[in-house]
Amino acid sequence: MRYQTILTAVLISCILVSCSKNLPRTPMEAFSQTAAAVTDCNEKRLYQLLSKESKALITKNAALTNRMNEKQRSALAQHNALPDGKLDSRTVLKNWLTLNADSDPILISFRRSVLMIEEKDGIAKVRMDNGIELKFVKEGLYWKFSI
Repeated sequence: MRYQTILTAVLISCILVSCSKNLPRTPMEAFSQTAAAVTDCNEKRLYQLLSKESKALITKNAALTNRMNEKQRSALAQHNALPDGKLDSRTVLKNWLTLNADSDPILISFRRSVLMIEEKDGIAKVRMDNGIELKFVKEGLYWKFSI
């Protein structure tokens, strides 16, 4: 009976792990998946790969923009090639990916080669061949990109 309970628990654990959202379990997997999302301009996938802190920062910035009066928001949108109207975190990410793909050093870094990964206390620094260091943090079982 005891072995049957243990076997059932192991089987359920395996099913849950195999049904996860394919989130990265190592810093290199996190880099690779984030690089694929950046390359594909996939803001939905990139949002899934962001750390909680990064998501909160993007949401906060979108909320601050949305609290501006219409004239300020319109001027900001025009200056930064953003759509007019209210912003949400996905719109911010979409615009970052599409408008800055060839000029933003962070986005460019995802197309470069990894020189080394330094991991300590749940933080991984991924050093790229262009000198940029990308930061990934461990949240539970998974590694997430920290902007």
